[in-house]
Amino acid sequence: ETGEEVTEKTTYEDKEYKIYVGNQEEDGDYYVRREGSDYVYTMLKSDIQAMLDVDIFDLMRPLILIPNIDTVDRIAITIDETLYTMEIERETVKNEEGEEERKVTYYYNDDEIDEDIFKDVYQKMISAKYDAQIKEEIKTESIDPYMTITYHLNDGSEAMHTASFLPYNDSFYLVDTGHTIRFFADKRQIDNIAKAVMEFNTEE
Repeated sequence: ETGEEVTEKTTYEDKEYKIYVGNQEEDGDYYVRREGSDYVYTMLKSDIQAMLDVDIFDLMRPLILIPNIDTVDRIAITIDETLYTMEIERETVKNEEGEEERKVTYYYNDDEIDEDIFKDVYQKMISAKYDAQIKEEIKTESIDPYMTITYHLNDGSEAMHTASFLPYNDSFYLVDTGHTIRFFADKRQIDNIAKAVMEFNTEE
């Protein structure tokens, strides 16, 4: 009535329950029983198989490293053996009214940088994601990373999170996060991240 647009938000409550799957009937569907119930039902064979034949890659989080920017103090990015740095300096200052407030300053290669430009590059960096699962063993001992990103955190643990991208072919990089190398990353996306870091448009 006021002319304002009204939108509705739907929320869902997570619930879980356990079902027991038994033998198959003549048509191939499965007998199932919900925990706590005496009733037996049937479920389509295709529904049960979808639960059993799970592709782990489809269930995992695709993003490689996504630290909250509020926990990041410094980022070291090595591209083709050249080091680039991004830093966030936080300090408490008093404003004109004498009230304390937090001042945040952003740096790129030790030069102060605009917050929006810094965060734009940061968003590109944390968008790096796994693209495909490696189906065969690949020896990487003799492969040097094209790019390595290390986030230094201020969460009290003095933790560092690192991801390296190793050349593989014209389409993919191998992703190394310090564990067994199991996944590829899209070469175009990683190259775009490297380009954003190297060029770091300070003119906008």
